[in-house]
Amino acid sequence: MAVAVVTDSTACLSAELAAGGGIRIVPLRVVLGNRAADEATDDNDATDNVGAAGEPSASRKPGVAGEPSRAAERGRAGEPGRAARSRVPGGPAAEPGVAGEPGPAGEPGRAARSRVPRGPVGVGDGGGGAARDPAGCEDRADLAAAITVADVEAVLRAGGRVGTASPSPVRFAAAYAAAAAAGAESIVSVHLSARLSGTLNSASLAAATAPVPVRVVDSQSIGMGLGMAVLAAAAAAQAGRDADAVAAAAAGRAARLRSIFALDTPGYLQAGGRLERTPALPSSGLTARPLLHIRDGRIVLLEKARTPAGAIGRLEQLAAEFAADQPVDLAVQYLGEAGRATAFAGRLAERIPGVRHIYLAAAGAVICAHTGPGMLGVVVAPY
Repeated sequence: MAVAVVTDSTACLSAELAAGGGIRIVPLRVVLGNRAADEATDDNDATDNVGAAGEPSASRKPGVAGEPSRAAERGRAGEPGRAARSRVPGGPAAEPGVAGEPGPAGEPGRAARSRVPRGPVGVGDGGGGAARDPAGCEDRADLAAAITVADVEAVLRAGGRVGTASPSPVRFAAAYAAAAAAGAESIVSVHLSARLSGTLNSASLAAATAPVPVRVVDSQSIGMGLGMAVLAAAAAAQAGRDADAVAAAAAGRAARLRSIFALDTPGYLQAGGRLERTPALPSSGLTARPLLHIRDGRIVLLEKARTPAGAIGRLEQLAAEFAADQPVDLAVQYLGEAGRATAFAGRLAERIPGVRHIYLAAAGAVICAHTGPGMLGVVVAPY
């Protein structure tokens, strides 16, 4: 039975990784004032670029913030990927996510811009249904340029408000229909935590009317935590497993991994309602740097570090302790300077003996909207 795998853009997977794994990606949406569009995807990708010796690849492409080149990317579970850039069906719409208003919304990552016709979308009430686009136009690729991390950072630094929106059921329906038309007999749709976004609800609504059976899986994670689960599902699908086994592969990998990250300030997550306000949290990066992790699908404070260097050192230590001597894949996800992330990945490769692959994932406009600039994190995914 041919099983197709679908996910959303918070998985941080590149078009090449998606093409290599036969993965369809549905992007989330970003709202900047009266402007609403898909988050940009072409220059923001997970790249498996650490070699066997643990040395990051020197291959780069010019682009945003010196992000890693696709030339070093690999496909399913580290196997060589496709060289050609893929355009993956998908798209976002409907839900809230204004920084400063509680409610579900997305976070990290980007995918490939959709060329699938889409219905009206915008900021809604969190229920995943269609809502009016604040820009007053339908969600069509020819009407709105994609929104980049730089766009979001500029608004945040100016004290403005940034919103995000989960994909509408229409967008998922288009992806499921395209997969069925391409020969899929069933679909496994793996998404970010339902406790962080209405995306899973949109996928479930679309699954009910899909032309083939769809299994919807809550990864209980986000960013490359979700990405690792999706890659496990893709590997199982390509190995000829049935839909139940593919869904189990995704859920199993998600359950075993750990995602930890450091922020300059917790304020953006708190303002968006995705991090509980507690006395233990530092009020700003001037007093301490919060270290957070994903637990039971929620973002939770883990501990605090006194300095940026201390936060990075502690991330490295926590990753190494969790990995121990297990065979693991690692993903370093970041906003800002790529060099900092590359150096961090190199140190992890030297410190963790069982590492098989390390992915560098430059986070996208959606995660930036909720974490603010400067995020650095690591996902440790045991086999």
